[in-house]
Amino acid sequence: MANFQLKQSSSRINSPGTSYPWAGTGASVSTAVGTETFQVRVIAQLAGYITIGTSSDQTIATTAGVGTYIAAQTGAGDYFTITPGQKVLYSSTTTSSANFWNMTEVS
Repeated sequence: MANFQLKQSSSRINSPGTSYPWAGTGASVSTAVGTETFQVRVIAQLAGYITIGTSSDQTIATTAGVGTYIAAQTGAGDYFTITPGQKVLYSSTTTSSANFWNMTEVS
């Protein structure tokens, strides 16, 4: 008799997590994601906002407080669908500097 175990749903990691600094003002922009990336995991030390788009795309907002809200230090992070070549922009209304946000490319 066969014995089957249930498996956790998962995603393939395309590139290891990259940490980006938050200077306390403006916005922090990631590099463009790879050609095989269709999902990103974002986690931040501070609560903030992210937008996803291209450099020439008007969907990238550079104003703090604009975009999708993400909570600070969530254990699992937040997953977002992305198109290859797009970038993730992080901004926060918090002026505290020396903090980071992290993005991992998954598929």
